[in-house]
Amino acid sequence: MKLQGKVGKRDVLILVDSGSTHNFVSESIVQELHLMMQYVTPFGVHIGNGDIIRCNSICKNLDVQLPGLKITQDFFPFSIGGADLVLGIQWLASLNTVQANWHEMFLIFTIDGQKYKLQGVPSKTTTPATFQFLATTTEIHLPPSPIDKILSEFSIIFQEPETLPPFRNHTHSIPLITNAQPPNIRPYHYPYNKKIEIESQVAELLKKGFIKPSCSPFASPILLVSKKEGTWRMCVDYRALNKLTIPDKYPIPNIDELLDELNSAKVFSKIDLRSGYHQIQVNQEDIPKIAFRTHSGHYEFVVMPFGLTNAPSTFQATMNDLFCPHLRKFILVFFDDILIYSKDEIQHQLHLRGPFLVTRSSILCKVL
Repeated sequence: MKLQGKVGKRDVLILVDSGSTHNFVSESIVQELHLMMQYVTPFGVHIGNGDIIRCNSICKNLDVQLPGLKITQDFFPFSIGGADLVLGIQWLASLNTVQANWHEMFLIFTIDGQKYKLQGVPSKTTTPATFQFLATTTEIHLPPSPIDKILSEFSIIFQEPETLPPFRNHTHSIPLITNAQPPNIRPYHYPYNKKIEIESQVAELLKKGFIKPSCSPFASPILLVSKKEGTWRMCVDYRALNKLTIPDKYPIPNIDELLDELNSAKVFSKIDLRSGYHQIQVNQEDIPKIAFRTHSGHYEFVVMPFGLTNAPSTFQATMNDLFCPHLRKFILVFFDDILIYSKDEIQHQLHLRGPFLVTRSSILCKVL
């Protein structure tokens, strides 16, 4: 049975499959919506045509809007034919008692005392090709590959950071021009629903320790920027502060020159830093300068936020310093994108360990 749904603002076609042990999301949806993935111990998926496909990542807590019902589930990325998402036993079992009529294509179940009926889409019938791949999906265990063993050994660097970043050789400073007056700008007007979103994101930043209440004479306003998946990114509008900031002259890498370094490399791993700017500390005396104001409070970052004029230079300098022993030997760094390149897989296993050791000792958190 297939349903129409949404992930953020993106319309998706969802296959409800009682023969699938897990929930799956199309790899194309993962790439299109830039969904956050986490590394997991690899396992094999035995699909209906007899093939075994390896899975080693998961998209956790993905919000999916079904007709009249919003659910939050974990999904494994997978090459799916005929659908964008698959809801398997992993989801169906959480519903306890389910009345299913596959002929008339509906499900009836109760959540917290409320009854729901999901009606399948008649025009979106399940094709034989879809059944071939998904109707008998089961999990089997595979021996880990050499790369999987390395990822498992360094799994801590792929987790969410639980503490503030340490002070490193580079912290962010904000030198101002002579006689600069602190900008103090009123919050922009937002409707009620966006104020609720701002409050939610501020609460999350407070919980992580990335911001704290402020009594600074500086105050910049908040911007809400729409993301591809339909959610909102809260940014601070530092344009007034940036006009008063003395620009940093640290050299930014040239993409063409970086690509020239690849030579005969054939094996690559691309790694992003998780909220990279937030992994850089700000000089104590400069923290009051990056204060921001919402409709209900005044706060300041204690880690480097997005939107500051010299933030890219600080970040690039930090990365160059941390990965200096390996730069242009088998690592290229362009801001928070790290490319590890090798001539073959054996060499690549050795090359991965170097930056992973640096990352673990420097308490940097990455995303595959």
